[in-house]
Amino acid sequence: MISLEKLKNSTLAALLSASYLLYFPLAGLNWFDFHYQALFPTLFLLGYWFYIKGKPSLSLTFMALSGMVHYPYTVFPLLFALMLALGKDRKKDLKIWFPLLIITVTIFLINVYLYGIYGASFGTVYPPLSKPSYFAVYITIVLILLPLAFVPIFSKWIFFMTPFLVLIFLVKYWGYVYPNIFKLQYGALFIPFVFLGVIEGVEWMEKRSVMDRKRAVGLVFVSVVMFAAIYQPYSPLNKYTSVNYNINQIFNVNLTEYDQLMKILSLIPRGSTVLVSGNDPEAFYPYYGLIPYDNRITNPELVYNGTIKYIVAGPYGPQYTAVPPKPMVPMDHLVENASKKGFGIYAEAYGMMLLKYNYTGPLKYYYPLKEYFPSSGFVTAPWFMKDGMIVATDAHTELWFGPELILPPGKYIMTVFLKSTSNSSSNWLSVAVYADDETELITFYYIKGASLKPGWNAINISFTVPRVYANAEVIGYAYKWQGTLYVKGIYINQTSYMV
Repeated sequence: MISLEKLKNSTLAALLSASYLLYFPLAGLNWFDFHYQALFPTLFLLGYWFYIKGKPSLSLTFMALSGMVHYPYTVFPLLFALMLALGKDRKKDLKIWFPLLIITVTIFLINVYLYGIYGASFGTVYPPLSKPSYFAVYITIVLILLPLAFVPIFSKWIFFMTPFLVLIFLVKYWGYVYPNIFKLQYGALFIPFVFLGVIEGVEWMEKRSVMDRKRAVGLVFVSVVMFAAIYQPYSPLNKYTSVNYNINQIFNVNLTEYDQLMKILSLIPRGSTVLVSGNDPEAFYPYYGLIPYDNRITNPELVYNGTIKYIVAGPYGPQYTAVPPKPMVPMDHLVENASKKGFGIYAEAYGMMLLKYNYTGPLKYYYPLKEYFPSSGFVTAPWFMKDGMIVATDAHTELWFGPELILPPGKYIMTVFLKSTSNSSSNWLSVAVYADDETELITFYYIKGASLKPGWNAINISFTVPRVYANAEVIGYAYKWQGTLYVKGIYINQTSYMV
């Protein structure tokens, strides 16, 4: 509607509308779990649409709503209000910008009162100021603008990206930069502005005889389609990129894990106070009758004094506590500490645990962890990841680490699937299981290249976990490996809960 109003050409408007839907960063808002900020682009664009149609009341309403979907998105309608207040039609637009300015500034001041200036500036999801990966930041900016042929830079709307740029340059957070930002809800921070920028940029280029609007819109459409063919989640090429939506995992849900979580929850008596991570809505089904403990804990010591009767460890959500400006407490560390301070393991199921305060008896329920972890889920250098496997030639370096797990006590067999083009006696691969942020070594094993047979090998490594461990991960390191080493994945099998 906006492009039709501005360009006065239905064909060009249709091409830009199709470009918007095909723009690959939009997939993050559509495919990831629902967050309120996913509504921001629609509400903001509607507010602007009613503005250009001369309907100030509706424009004010939708602009104000866009600023309330999730703090601090309030900054964007604030910028819009300032743009109108400083514009040549400021008297005519007074009914929009003046109340919008009051609303947005009031919301900001309320957040300053609640969270301080830092929390009010960066919102509710942020880590402390720290040096980001500038390579990831630059790649992020390029992949935002390149599919649009950099046309938005010829528009005033590019200045609306300033809050986002400040964020990614000042805050080190994996969700704000490449590749994860394109798979999450944070695309709402820039999508409406780059497309308003495309419309205005096309007009600017034609007025200055840089390119007529038909060619400019055609260039944007072709560019968007090219990137969509690679990065959109339904593209067959997507799985080969770093912006991998793991469509196979989405459509092949691990029902065993889900069923075992429901079993654990069924063991908790109705009316009990329970602590679960933020991404476990199943715990609050009405028929369980559980009382959720406020997961915004500012002092984790309150967890250990018996106020909470049950703690569910896993499967999702890395934090139990996340309130700025207090530091976040990782879930696995909280569970490990709870197991040392009065909480006993009441049940184990598929790597998840149910802890009960002052419990010292035997397990009431047990289902072993038996799960395959493909190499595509490990952290590794991008040049080692090929076709979902770790592939390293003539390597003398750390090849991978992950996955991060909470390991219950018990006996385990870990199977590493690998092959090599060389079985030289000088080839060595160490496989270590660490916990507590690599401060606790659980097991260490050397795989000799000379012992490998042609084709795929399954190397079994047995180890015992004596207590609850936080942040357990497997680390692989190659020592002067000659030839090419392929690592397909790791299978972890809990053979017993008895130590």
